[in-house]
Amino acid sequence: MSLSDQQRRDEHGESTAVSGTSPPRGVTVLYRGQLELERSRIVFILASLADEFDAIDFVHLSPGVGSGADDLREFVVGLAHIRTVSFVPAGARGLVAARRRVRELLASDARTVVAIGFSIWPIVVGMRCRAWFIHGIPEERLLTSSSLRDRLAVRASWWGAHRVSADIHVVVSVAMSRLVEKRLRPERTLVVPNAVDRMTYRETSNSPPTRLTYQGGGSPWQGIDRLSEVWTAIHDLDPSVRFRVISRDPRTAVLTRGLPGDVVEHVSASDAEGVAALLGEARLGFLFRATNLVNAVSWPMKLGEYVSAGVPVVVTDCGWDIASFVVEHKAGLVVRWEDSPETTARALLAYLDSIGLRPVEGTRHAADALAATRWRSVLGQALVTDGRTES
Repeated sequence: MSLSDQQRRDEHGESTAVSGTSPPRGVTVLYRGQLELERSRIVFILASLADEFDAIDFVHLSPGVGSGADDLREFVVGLAHIRTVSFVPAGARGLVAARRRVRELLASDARTVVAIGFSIWPIVVGMRCRAWFIHGIPEERLLTSSSLRDRLAVRASWWGAHRVSADIHVVVSVAMSRLVEKRLRPERTLVVPNAVDRMTYRETSNSPPTRLTYQGGGSPWQGIDRLSEVWTAIHDLDPSVRFRVISRDPRTAVLTRGLPGDVVEHVSASDAEGVAALLGEARLGFLFRATNLVNAVSWPMKLGEYVSAGVPVVVTDCGWDIASFVVEHKAGLVVRWEDSPETTARALLAYLDSIGLRPVEGTRHAADALAATRWRSVLGQALVTDGRTES
């Protein structure tokens, strides 16, 4: 739905109303996070909600980093059933004001409320939510600091999150569901792995794949420092191998530091279609994570993007569900984080020799399992029915 006829106000918590008659069955989505980093996941959730609700009121509670109101308006253009969009500053020092503004936005009538993001808990405490989508955990801050202050902050976050009332806690992995059930004691937990649109991410190239590819950001949990060492070791063993980094994050430049400029390229894409086209030339895709709690409970969106584009994946066995998923579907190679870069490099070159340049059939099975249409159906059914639902 286009926002060309909308009424626009300022960036200080004012909503933007889309013209037209408001449909009867609506849902208000409260999201706290960085749109530019979580765009694919938020689009997946909104598309799932559009399957079940006639109108979506989307509220972006910005943590103060990255996107603003203009980015929000651009983000929702073309998304189905968006009725209004609101931008509410919600940095660490503005939580009280953000909480007040959200209450104002919800005061006009009785609404179905969906919350997205772990860090939203201070704003929705005391509010009844139909669903709370939890991705990420507060332990992420301990990856860069383990001070007493940070450890106490993590404990306080879990205590506060325990006070959120939601009919369903929606998580991305079985490992995450176990953690949430232990710490939050939810009424109901639903596992919905991050999934992608197979029409966007699909096998697009008829030419043989040419490059070992990393796509994503440079956050501390991404493991790109170790992956950089592995790539350097691969180049030392076979200088003919070519590499590609698909990212807008300048921190991912670390992946190119041990490689000559003529064997690696750093590119970016403006949209999902552009990323999919670049993945069409990938021989391998990488999900390289250290063994810790943050990684163990995660399910990165990029797994579905890789396999849907026909790219076999290399994943480390860090305790997450993804390692067994890749083995089950024969969709790539599982390696050990603890192995030396040289050992991992030799294993990867042997795997490349074994598969050659032909398609890996297992990626198609894995892509079928992660099709957005399947998981949107699971999620939609849970949102409009009662009773316990599990993946």
